Amino acid sequence: MKKIPVTVILPVKNDAKSLAQALEKLGRFQKVVVVDSDSKDGTDEVAAKYGAEYVIFRWNGQPPKKRSWYLDNHEIETDWVLFLDADEIVSEAFCDEVERSIAKYDHAGFWMTFQNWFMGKWLRYGDPFSKLALFRHSCGRYERVADDGWTNIDVEVHEHPVLDGTLGRIHSPVAHDERRGMDSYIGKHNEYSTWEANRYMALGPQGSGEWNSMTQRQQFKYRHVDKWWFATAYFMISFFAKRGFLDGRAGLVFASLKREYYSHIRLKILEMRKNKQAPSQGSETNHKVAGVVEKDIPVTLIIPVKNEAKNLASCMDRIGRFQHVVVVDSGSTDTTLDIAKEYGATCIHFEWNGHFPKKRNWYLDNHEIKTDWVLFLDADELINDAFCDEVKKAVTSGNHVGYWLNFHNWFQGKFLRHGDPFSKLALFRPDAGRYERIDDEQWSGLDMEIHEHPVLEGSVGKINAPIDHNDRRGLDSYIRKHNEYSTWEARRHLAMEADDAKAWDALTTRQQFKYKHVEKWWFKWLYFIMCYIFKLGVLDGRSGFVFASLKRHYYGHIRLKIREFKDGVPGSRSIHES
Repeated sequence: MKKIPVTVILPVKNDAKSLAQALEKLGRFQKVVVVDSDSKDGTDEVAAKYGAEYVIFRWNGQPPKKRSWYLDNHEIETDWVLFLDADEIVSEAFCDEVERSIAKYDHAGFWMTFQNWFMGKWLRYGDPFSKLALFRHSCGRYERVADDGWTNIDVEVHEHPVLDGTLGRIHSPVAHDERRGMDSYIGKHNEYSTWEANRYMALGPQGSGEWNSMTQRQQFKYRHVDKWWFATAYFMISFFAKRGFLDGRAGLVFASLKREYYSHIRLKILEMRKNKQAPSQGSETNHKVAGVVEKDIPVTLIIPVKNEAKNLASCMDRIGRFQHVVVVDSGSTDTTLDIAKEYGATCIHFEWNGHFPKKRNWYLDNHEIKTDWVLFLDADELINDAFCDEVKKAVTSGNHVGYWLNFHNWFQGKFLRHGDPFSKLALFRPDAGRYERIDDEQWSGLDMEIHEHPVLEGSVGKINAPIDHNDRRGLDSYIRKHNEYSTWEARRHLAMEADDAKAWDALTTRQQFKYKHVEKWWFKWLYFIMCYIFKLGVLDGRSGFVFASLKRHYYGHIRLKIREFKDGVPGSRSIHES
């Protein structure tokens, strides 16, 4: 068979699950190249199986990124290149049209249309996307965006080729079939929204060269994405005007997740503007160790950390009264450990093997504790003198074996006086129990007990003085963490359904209600109404609304992941199958 004179290039990273189905359809093209960012999942073996050339790319954080790097540094035997992702699958009709079009038309490149496979269904309506991915490499390169390490994205995602010549369109759609599921989708789009917010902030005045290289759709987006109405307008157009509702529940979820995406871009833009006007206090370098403080609280304070340099100093400033301070680190790559040592904390390395125990129980089981009490505190949790005084009194009273702690949230630099503050059981006698054992079969990358709580033999009291919860790492970190949390909670929900009554008895009343109902469509809305209306989150202004909305998204993600895990991640079919 005569080959189509096009070099197909697939930028990948840990895409073994998707790559095989993409390579299987590319046999008609003259050459296929897999450009890999040092995958660990057997991506190289998949490429070899299908006879693709395999190239390693290691990004240094500066331009060029992966696509431009390949074009600039490798000899390309054909006039044409086609860039595809591992989750993009071509059809025979697409190959036929490409072969005809590059022979018939004197264009510099062709726009391509993509049809989404989402939640086990082809989305035939809504807002399918297009991109310029088939072009003559002699006619141009991907636009160069001054990405100053905005994210870890090492490949051009929102950039497009700037070509010298006319453009056509390939009408046969390419299937976009992401097999890695909801966790991957939300995680990727969190990175994308961070990148887009940074690009928005870096753009020059409208009408400058940067704007001129954009498509009309891109120009409209960057003019208006910081407006409150933009995300909702996208939803209305995609779901109603473009008839996404005809795709049923999958169409609604897809349009809703895209609305979340544009909302996140706006929120990150607002956060960046605020940080630019008033740089955050408590950065990695902005701290100083307090003088000698009497260690009058007979408690071992344990802080589990990973890359907490932005938070840790503010936490450490306030804990000098505790008899022993231990920082348990999971391989931080920032200055977390330097800060901990500067404050005189004992530093211990923890490396999770993917099985029980996780970080907190591991420390309790494997280290000598010289006090009768332990307090687990996160690096973004800030105590005060009133709290310390109450803890000192409580642990010497002999009344209880553990205490619930109250937390007040800081969000977007504002103290939330209303809404839904949280509590957790984190001060207890280690001889009274351990964190509940959950056989977490690597449900997520979480190496520490987050939603688990100690199961204690004895009575439990409450510390009334609140702790401030103030994570300074921003919305990107918040969304990334809660994506992991929602995956874990979805897995636990499924495990709870199969567990006996004893497992349910270990839960608090609030946990029992959550796991009984979180799969229901109304649960996320009930939480929002309770938090924002009945608990007066509305009085906290925009920050209260955003906080309640993000929590609504969180519970919505748990429900979507439960449904996905129950149904299984569906495999691909041809676009033309119904």
